[in-house]
Amino acid sequence: RLKEQILDSVFHGVITLEKDSVVNFANKQALRLIQTFGKAVLIGKAVRETPIHEFVNVAHLNRALTDGHASIDQEKNLIIAEEEKVFGYSVYPLMYVDQVGGAIISIRDITKEKRLQSALLHRDKMQSLGQLVAGIAHEIRNPLTSIKTFLDLIPTKMDNKTFREKLFQHVPQEMDRLNKLISDLLEYARPRKAFKEEF
Repeated sequence: RLKEQILDSVFHGVITLEKDSVVNFANKQALRLIQTFGKAVLIGKAVRETPIHEFVNVAHLNRALTDGHASIDQEKNLIIAEEEKVFGYSVYPLMYVDQVGGAIISIRDITKEKRLQSALLHRDKMQSLGQLVAGIAHEIRNPLTSIKTFLDLIPTKMDNKTFREKLFQHVPQEMDRLNKLISDLLEYARPRKAFKEEF
C-alpha cells in the first residue's frame, strides 16, 4: 500500500507490464494522462487492448520485453479533445535477477515544455536575424556611400584627371563588393544538396 501511495504521488504516469505485455499496475497520474477512469480498464489486459498503445510506440515496448533494451526520452504527438498534445515517455525493462520479467512505462505531458521551447527557439532566430540584417545593412551602406560620394562630385570634378582615375578605379570595386555580398547571401539562403564522398 505504501509503494502504491508513493507511485500515486509522483508527477509522472507510471505503468508496469508483465512479460506477456499485460498491464499489472497504473498510478493515478497515468490514468489521468491517458484519460482512463478506473484501473479496471487497464489492469489484467494486454497493452494493445488499452489506450496505452496510442501513447507509447509498441516497438519500444517489444524491445524492452524481449531484448531488455530501454527506450528513453521518446515523444508521441496526439490529438486529444481537438487539441494537439505532446507526450514524453520512457520504457525500461523490469529485470528479475538476470531475466526480463516485464516493463515499466514512465509517461508525462510535455506539451507546455515543447511550446515554450518552440517560442524560445523562434525568439533566438528572430534575434539572430536582427543581428544579421544589421550587419548586412552596414556592409551594403559602406560601398553605397562611396559610390554616392563619387557620383555627387562628378559635376564639379569630372575635368580632373586624378578624380576620373579614382572614379573608374573605386566605383567598379565597390560594385563588385556589393555583388559579392549579395552572391554570398544568396548562397547562404539557397539550400545546398549534400555532397557525399567516400573516404
